[in-house]
Amino acid sequence: MHKNLLERLRQQQINNSGYLVDEVRFIMLGDSITQDIFAATTTVEAEIEAAYPGITAHVFEEGTDSIRVITVDDTIDTLLSSYPAVAYPTYVVINLGTNDLSDHISYTDATPTQLTNFSNAFDTIISSCISHGFIPILNEIYYRENDANTFNNQELGSKPYNDNIIKAKCLSSSPDFCYLDGTSFYQSYNIYYNGRATFFADVSYPHLHPNATGIAAFRTHFVDTICKKIITGINPIIVAIDSTDFDQDGNPVTTDPDDTVVNVIADSFTAFNGQANSFNVLSNDDFLPGSDITLVDLGTGTAGGTISFNNLTGNISYTPLVGEIGSTVTVDYRVTYVPSGVFGDGTVTISVSAALDTDAAEYIDALELTTTLTAVEISAINDLVITLKADGTWDTLYAMYLPIWADADANKYNLKDTFKYNISWSGSLTHGTNGVLSDGTTGYGNTNINQNIIGTTNFTFGFYSGTITTTNAGYEMGVSFFGQVSRLNIVEGSTHSFLIQGLALSPTFTASSGLHIGTRVSSTDIRYAKNNTIIASSTTSASPTAPNLNIYLLAHNSNGAAAAYSNLQCRVAFIGIGISDTQIADMYTAIQTFLTTLGKQI
Repeated sequence: MHKNLLERLRQQQINNSGYLVDEVRFIMLGDSITQDIFAATTTVEAEIEAAYPGITAHVFEEGTDSIRVITVDDTIDTLLSSYPAVAYPTYVVINLGTNDLSDHISYTDATPTQLTNFSNAFDTIISSCISHGFIPILNEIYYRENDANTFNNQELGSKPYNDNIIKAKCLSSSPDFCYLDGTSFYQSYNIYYNGRATFFADVSYPHLHPNATGIAAFRTHFVDTICKKIITGINPIIVAIDSTDFDQDGNPVTTDPDDTVVNVIADSFTAFNGQANSFNVLSNDDFLPGSDITLVDLGTGTAGGTISFNNLTGNISYTPLVGEIGSTVTVDYRVTYVPSGVFGDGTVTISVSAALDTDAAEYIDALELTTTLTAVEISAINDLVITLKADGTWDTLYAMYLPIWADADANKYNLKDTFKYNISWSGSLTHGTNGVLSDGTTGYGNTNINQNIIGTTNFTFGFYSGTITTTNAGYEMGVSFFGQVSRLNIVEGSTHSFLIQGLALSPTFTASSGLHIGTRVSSTDIRYAKNNTIIASSTTSASPTAPNLNIYLLAHNSNGAAAAYSNLQCRVAFIGIGISDTQIADMYTAIQTFLTTLGKQI
């Protein structure tokens, strides 16, 4: 009956605007959510009339706090009888069921009797609308967030009620106001689900009621969907559920740190004069680099040098002006996820420094033959070299290795001199971003530094471990030749932690991780330091013979062959002349600062 009425109206009430009706009445039947959205009936009427000029709209809000559908079916005839017949169509917009879920929240927990009563109550309401000559428009139950798990598992909320009961009734009772799958044009569930981050007013669970943003969105959606269909005859576009990328920034909920809103966080880095400096601006943002985003300079920053962005990597490249040395400049950028149009604006603050230290630049150039460094990494390397030179420890080094570049070729280079004492790796090793690790049976590095050349009276071994263990049976670095020994072994409670022929220091320490230094500055001065503290020393005199063999890393060179492989991860290693207590502390500070800058410290 109501379908025939709708068809007659379509044919008989086309006005000069091309609309199917020129006057319409809405009875908004629902619970407290309906009250929230449609209580300001004159505002809703004004929005309808503004969207469709020439239309006269009458809106009546019939929402009842805490009402259940099984209660409405007892009073619906009385309610609708209070509305007199009019010459224009009356639509009863039905949004009920949210409160019924308070009695049986989980669909699977509801009894057959509860579900039957729930379904029959809707039939009673629909039949009453038709008997009064009104056109029912049934909609899904609003998205109801019962707890923190509902968003990711929609089966815990109102979705199964919609899928198993409401959508079928939409198809049978309101076919002109729903899609082929039974989803109503109003899409009360989908809109609320997709907008949950900004629509909910409730602080504690369950989340039911919309805030001002949600109320405005639902009113607009009502005007753009149900009203559009009635007045123009045009079906609205379906709004799909988005459970994979809620904030539409292209970063799925499984990896987005905050999938409720788009986050673009300010960045800062140091750029060096005379070169292009690269920095990843997306690493702390929600957006993912790729072909479906754009990165553009907004042109509102203070940087005057050459700026470029790479959307595939998320990097900004900046080449400063000479006049910017010693100053701080900014670049304002916008990142956009093209498929959705969602964007965020960010600012990069750039501190411009003079050109890199020449030794640091040489090392960086060598690394970048096989790996790409970030601006933070470049700056950290430069600062390390400058610090070592400033405190005098640079001149004590034969070699320093920073094997944290996840690349065997990059990890081989000697920071002190990239053309001398580079490591030759052998066997199976894991080169990661937190250090290099032997497989414990074959993997080691030949430093190509001969112990016989540096001697055993004035030398230092240093090893920064990323591993905590009490079972290390190997040697972190060293050499031995038929009793001629110099080795560093790190393990809590171990003997021979720093061993030179005839001398052994065996300190006890609480963790094998961190910086370990064994040093000897004279025949009567041998010391062992953990981080920046001396934990063992000896003044015993000895004149050991230096083995005529190269020092190995992550093992020791035993008579020309690798043996006693280490199971500690190496983040920094160095070999040099003997150093003082002050220099030990300075060395630790420089290395620890370097690793901390890169997030690799212990």
